[in-house]
Amino acid sequence: MRVFLAIDVPNYVKEAISKLQNELKGPCYRLVPPENAHITLNFYGELSDDAVKVLIGELKNMQFQKPKLEFKGVGVFPSLDYVRVVWLGVNGCEELAKLTCGKGKCSNTCHLTLARVRCRVDVKPFLEKHKGFELEPYMPEHLTLYESVLKRPHAEYKVIAKLPL
Repeated sequence: MRVFLAIDVPNYVKEAISKLQNELKGPCYRLVPPENAHITLNFYGELSDDAVKVLIGELKNMQFQKPKLEFKGVGVFPSLDYVRVVWLGVNGCEELAKLTCGKGKCSNTCHLTLARVRCRVDVKPFLEKHKGFELEPYMPEHLTLYESVLKRPHAEYKVIAKLPL
């Protein structure tokens, strides 16, 4: 199964995401449904059931501090010249990402994906308009290990385990 570790976000963040996404309309944008919104800490990729059990054991043995997450600004990956992802910035989860990395692909920039981009778009006006975007800080109660099932039109996420902070 395809496995990743994430921080779930509260409803007020999902509502704000929805409003931002209203400005990202058009055939080039594939919006992430707000109900799927999360902050990916690490993507572990394809793991067997046994490897998932080992991972859960390792994660349960770690001591996590509750981070204070700050949602600030918007950006793109990989660059303005070649936009493939539009995101909402998140400060405060970098240490959790490093701590839980293990054999996964560590998240270099904590973020919340707003949209994936399929073709060439000019996002500079959107980025300029929302560069000072900010939401109330949030302190999560747990991390969630998910299985990602690829489906159309969007992936389905199934909870494997919740790990208290």
